[in-house]
Amino acid sequence: MTTLYSLAYLMAADHEAAEACFVAALDDCQHEGGVLREWAGSWSRRAIIKHAINQLRPRPGDAQNAPEAAHEQKEIATLPQSLLQLPPFERFAFAMTALERYSTRESALLLDCQARDVEQAKIRALQFIGIHQDRLAAAFAGSHEQQAPITGLACNV
Repeated sequence: MTTLYSLAYLMAADHEAAEACFVAALDDCQHEGGVLREWAGSWSRRAIIKHAINQLRPRPGDAQNAPEAAHEQKEIATLPQSLLQLPPFERFAFAMTALERYSTRESALLLDCQARDVEQAKIRALQFIGIHQDRLAAAFAGSHEQQAPITGLACNV
């Protein structure tokens, strides 16, 4: 559950929005009878991503910065706050391609944009991570849950 909520919070960068995505995705999972037990984890993560996309509608080229909620005191121990400083579209592209390992094409279809937009956003997110890698690596190293190591992210993109 912590991992699923962390994904929702990474996408939304706001606890209220993350909670709404999380609850809506769990509600979908509860009402869906055709999901195999072995696929429940990936299906629920995809449901969270789809709800976050529908709720936040991140678009390439949006001039908006990360929401103010990214600076809240309340943190999730496994989620580095500095990732929440990414603009929404870059957060989504990074989470979908690098963390969830969706293809660029699949991410573009879900985000209703061009594959090059996702690719460019992923590059910007990885550049941000490179600049902040010491803080991010320390946050991931302190995590009790298995997370993708920051040093291995370049291999997954």
